[in-house]
Amino acid sequence: MAEGDREKCQEVLGIEWGIDREGRTKRAQRMIREIGDVRIFQWLNESGIGNDPKFLIMLDNFAEKWFGLMHMAKQEKTNG
Repeated sequence: MAEGDREKCQEVLGIEWGIDREGRTKRAQRMIREIGDVRIFQWLNESGIGNDPKFLIMLDNFAEKWFGLMHMAKQEKTNG
């Protein structure tokens, strides 16, 4: 994977997400840690898909919903 790919990805995400770029990138990475394992990280790095802004945008959208649902479930458990 070329360093230029990572830089280009961050540039595109900066345009898409603005000042939220770093936080949303971290949320997408957290999602991978929650559902994946070392093989997933390896595949993302080797394939280059981990530097595809479309993939990260999709993963962040999924993560936003997932972590929102997890938060709601914890609240219901606490209140219920």
